[in-house]
Amino acid sequence: MEQKKLIKDMKSKIKLIVGLLFVSVLFTFTSCKNSTECIGVVKVCMVDANGEKVYVPDCKLIFGDPSFSKDVYREVYTDENGKYEGVWKYEAYLKIEATATISNKSYKGSSFIRLSAGEKTEQEILIKRD
Repeated sequence: MEQKKLIKDMKSKIKLIVGLLFVSVLFTFTSCKNSTECIGVVKVCMVDANGEKVYVPDCKLIFGDPSFSKDVYREVYTDENGKYEGVWKYEAYLKIEATATISNKSYKGSSFIRLSAGEKTEQEILIKRD
């Protein structure tokens, strides 16, 4: 019985590793058409006590996963208007995680962005209290 559980656990781990390798290779070797840059714009906002949308400066953004190519993965911060604009060499579909500390309270949000050759893609992320 215990041996069956070990085999099942090993199979699950192998599937996870193969999946991560596939995604990593996909993002690493997928290039923009005609070497055209991919531009991604992310705006981070929250809803204040009055129900108004407020953009969040100095919000940490993580694009992708640390195992991805350094040309794809990045950790950056939004500017004073709650915006980050970056250029990538490769097309990609990336998860974005946004985190900020405001008045000693943690806020989080996430979304995805599709970076396409020769295009400027915009994505807004709403962060909420953690």
